[in-house]
Amino acid sequence: MKTYIRLAAVLFLVLYGLQTTARSAGFEGSTLETHQRKATESLLVNNHNRESGRTVRAQTSQQAIDITDCILSTFYNPQDLEPLMYPDSNARYFFIAVPVLSDPGKQGAHFEIEADFPLVRYFSWTNYVNGGGGLLDVVMDNMLEAETGINPTQKGQGGFAELADSGEEQANIYRLQIKDVLPDKRSSPRPQNTIWGGYETDGTEVAINILGLRMYGLHPLQDNSRIPPDVDPVQWQDQGQVRLPRCIYVIDDAEQAPYRTKEEVCQAVLENTRYARIMHRFLNGLDRLHDRLAPRLEQSSRGGARAGANPPQWHIGGAPNMRKSILSSYPDTVLLSALQNWLPMYSRSLFLESNYYPNWNSGYLSAVLNPDFGEVYVFRVKIPSFPLTDQGEEIAYGSWDPESTPYEQDIHSYIGEEFHQVRYWSVCLYKPYLAAVSNCIRDIQLKVDPDGFVTVAVSSQEDRPLLDPVLGEEYNWLEWDTLIPTLAIREIYPHPGFEQGCFWYKTACESDPSYENRNCHYDSAAIKDVMGDFFPEGRYCSTEEFEKNRCGIGPW
Repeated sequence: MKTYIRLAAVLFLVLYGLQTTARSAGFEGSTLETHQRKATESLLVNNHNRESGRTVRAQTSQQAIDITDCILSTFYNPQDLEPLMYPDSNARYFFIAVPVLSDPGKQGAHFEIEADFPLVRYFSWTNYVNGGGGLLDVVMDNMLEAETGINPTQKGQGGFAELADSGEEQANIYRLQIKDVLPDKRSSPRPQNTIWGGYETDGTEVAINILGLRMYGLHPLQDNSRIPPDVDPVQWQDQGQVRLPRCIYVIDDAEQAPYRTKEEVCQAVLENTRYARIMHRFLNGLDRLHDRLAPRLEQSSRGGARAGANPPQWHIGGAPNMRKSILSSYPDTVLLSALQNWLPMYSRSLFLESNYYPNWNSGYLSAVLNPDFGEVYVFRVKIPSFPLTDQGEEIAYGSWDPESTPYEQDIHSYIGEEFHQVRYWSVCLYKPYLAAVSNCIRDIQLKVDPDGFVTVAVSSQEDRPLLDPVLGEEYNWLEWDTLIPTLAIREIYPHPGFEQGCFWYKTACESDPSYENRNCHYDSAAIKDVMGDFFPEGRYCSTEEFEKNRCGIGPW
């Protein structure tokens, strides 16, 4: 099935989900409806997840109306649908779309997300500019204060070992307020449990708030987990062993509130169709472009303009991005050479402004591979330290206080302290022209060599080595199932003291005054100098060479 029609279905569900909304927008044809229906099969909409909340908030004069059953949202498991938008196959995603309440006549109310702290190693909420093209705001898990119970990701809370039972009592709850306020009117520091919306950083009003919840490091299903009778155990684990988030419309001032009843709010959601029509036309055009371009690129012989390089050239980015991948796969082309020589800001204009819902407090390191260079590509790298939260280990922050200290603080101030360097780490292989993931290995799945490094082999199923001379038959392997695979390493929420992380190289690169006159994102040698042992070193070889001595990459 067409990948970008699937992309259209997922995004369309995020924006204006179900077929009722599509009909109100005046869409014609059965193709989109068919894919909407298939994408809808991945949604879990039941009485437990969609249960109605309180209509009046206790101990306040605010009126809180639960509109979860009419708001537009989708739960996304990359393993259910053909993976899109360069996800990590081990992650889970939830998107919700709410109207912007930025007009003067609408400031007597706001939307809130009510949710339970999930049993996952990391989660965050991100508000994206129309359709995911850029960042409006982001709130990480440890920035959220619990309304009841505790936040297990916060410093000094004891971690998940101290997490109260989140069964019928829903003891560990937080609320996240969505406040549509002009950038120059926003208070600093930000109010507790607030994510900004409504406007871009330059004051441009957005059409809709699209909030994405991403969860990494799902905990194993607990033996005593109170799984609702109408929820599949696998789905329950995918959700973080809690209910899906609920959406609440809060009336702060009845005189200024634009809507006063649940019916009015839900009607406003359904009537806001202008943006849906625009996105529908855009995504249909994107699908047509994909149909023409992707098959030719995937099946091209490449000839003199070889895909990738030998050895691979690693580069930094805000997120893996199709537009960048299409060009960087061909480093010897005249077009790419011209872009890099004549347009120093090529990296910013075509890469950092990703339109694939990137995680903006994480680092990405990627390289294009080419099976023509060898049957196997093998690399070795040191993995940053990470917390085993599913085993009760508390996240170690050292002296850094995430609640009070800006994330961009001088990273050198924490050197020498004990802390977990990242919250999560993984390596994935992608099909760049399909924006799809082939397969991933996450940190706890990797088998470690005696010297503390990990060695990963990448090959086709046909050329897969029978064994690793060090680890034996059970070793780290990724399958390339495309002619031009892209390898990507993720560093999720790196600690400010992890100065060798690719995220902090990227941050330093972009804050350097000379940034606009050079392409530091693609300076593989400079990246290696900063990352040291955390930079992957590898080479191509035959299957036999890997089985004999790991292609000469030690130890063996």
